[in-house]
This record gives sequence, C-alpha cells and structure tokens, in this order.
Amino acid sequence: MPDVTIPHFDLPFRIGTKAAIVQQDTIEDVTNCVEVCVRTHVGRRKELPQFGIPDLTFRDQPIKMSDVLQQISSNEPRAIVLIDQHPEVLDELIADVRMQTSLREEPNA
Repeated sequence: MPDVTIPHFDLPFRIGTKAAIVQQDTIEDVTNCVEVCVRTHVGRRKELPQFGIPDLTFRDQPIKMSDVLQQISSNEPRAIVLIDQHPEVLDELIADVRMQTSLREEPNA
C-alpha cells in the first residue's frame, strides 16, 4: 500500500510561490492544531461551538491551567501538552504562559 500524504496549511498561513503546508499527523500539524485551539474562544466557531478555550482576559492569576488542558485534549486528542506559567517580570498581573506539545503515541492495532 503506498504511503499517502495529506497536506494541511501551515501556520501562520503564508504564500510564496505556493501556500506553505505541513503533512497531516506530524508534530508540526498537531502543534498548529493546538495553537488554533488556544487562539480560539469557545463559541467563536458556529460549526463547532465547543471548540477552543474560554476567554481568559480578566481571570485572576494564576490561571487555572487544568481547564485549559482539558479543553485542548478534548479538541486535539493527538496532542500531549505541557503548560508552564509565571507572572510577567514587569507586571505581575500578566501571566507568561509557555506550552510544549508532543504527539500522543497510537496504540498498536
């Protein structure tokens, strides 16, 4: 059976001589999907109203990352995400959040 590749647009979307793409199910593809989930507020997509994370703009610090991780895992089951947050050096009301994504291993069928 031939190895079939399925291209997806890369983030950020850009066009040179053609649109930049990544292959489906690669770490780049999964990371892009996690980024889209984190940048989308719940309710913004009419076709998938539960997609994304709640708006965290005026939340108390520290942000409850377990809720964010739960939303990410329900929207992107291929990803394992680690999140680290700490207050901004110059303004402790701002949280610096760092995310690391890796691929979830598929069980052998």
